[in-house]
Amino acid sequence: MTIEDAPGPFAYVSGAAFYDMTNRDACAPVDPLLGMSTKMKEDSIPINFQRVNETTYVATIHADGMADADYYGKGVCKFELGSLGVTLSATGSDGETRFQPTLLKHEILGAGTVTTYFWKGGYPRDVMANYQDSGHRNPDEFKADLRHQLFKVVLTSREESP
Repeated sequence: MTIEDAPGPFAYVSGAAFYDMTNRDACAPVDPLLGMSTKMKEDSIPINFQRVNETTYVATIHADGMADADYYGKGVCKFELGSLGVTLSATGSDGETRFQPTLLKHEILGAGTVTTYFWKGGYPRDVMANYQDSGHRNPDEFKADLRHQLFKVVLTSREESP
């Protein structure tokens, strides 16, 4: 992850890899009143970012991070990598804007680069406390008068063999 032209430092950097249970109805208990499972279809594993310098971080995620297993006595639950999400904030204090770029499964496994743009005016706090800013992948999605006030977060994935 590389942060470019940010209006200030990000002391809080965290993330999670999200895994989808692809066969929940077959392997998880069913609520008889609802006629379906109430178990979450998604689970997550925290991502540990290593700071390289003021603007660059690296992390390792595993496509097979969630183990396929018989968790409920109904058969093996199967998981697959679904996405990853990052959260950046100035200090991590309550009320600050949380800048949250993401990568979807095909973007992670495709070993490519995705850029997300954010408005600098939301740093460190936007008008709304605890604002979750997911940004935009195209700077043209911002109003024209804000496009010169953007910073970007570049997420790059690459596949590595064990």
